[in-house]
Amino acid sequence: LLHIPGAPLTQPGIVAGTPEYMSPEGVRGERLLDIRHDLYNLGVIIYKMLAHVLPLVGSNAMETMVKHLVDRPRPIDNIPPVLQKIIIDLLLAKKRADRIQDAHTARRVFKTCFDTLCDDSRLAQHMGPAYTSL
Repeated sequence: LLHIPGAPLTQPGIVAGTPEYMSPEGVRGERLLDIRHDLYNLGVIIYKMLAHVLPLVGSNAMETMVKHLVDRPRPIDNIPPVLQKIIIDLLLAKKRADRIQDAHTARRVFKTCFDTLCDDSRLAQHMGPAYTSL
């Protein structure tokens, strides 16, 4: 790709990105994508990490993008319902207003979830300094 300095990298109404990771607003080519778009992408990544498959995939790019607009991802096997709700209902929500609104809230939601699901002392021992800095 050729980029001319000072020229915008994207244009309103133009869809750009990897279809499997696009938020509904990204699929629609909305002009202003905010942190909620990135949190949707994070939801796709976490879903793939836990399910070992992408949440929404069609037979081609267009079908995949349509799925991001209208389909709900399948539940992930063998994870606690509360974690399922965070990923599918709060990160992969179709409407931006229904998603976690910022990274600080996402951090608090996940930390609360893991604190509730795990014995803090065992988790802290396993993760070491990474856990205590949360």
